[in-house]
Amino acid sequence: MGGEYPTSPPRVEYTLTGIGRELLVTVTGICEWARRNLDEVEAAQLLFDERVVMPV
Repeated sequence: MGGEYPTSPPRVEYTLTGIGRELLVTVTGICEWARRNLDEVEAAQLLFDERVVMPV
């Protein structure tokens, strides 16, 4: 899981559990999707904001 090191100030090292590593695969995929689609998502948000602030 991780470990403690006898230092001052105290230092602790953390690692993911098996289930955390499994979730990391999904979260990484979502992050990659967001990076690939950021321009389109931002454009859609701007269009939405324009309609809400200045309805037609």
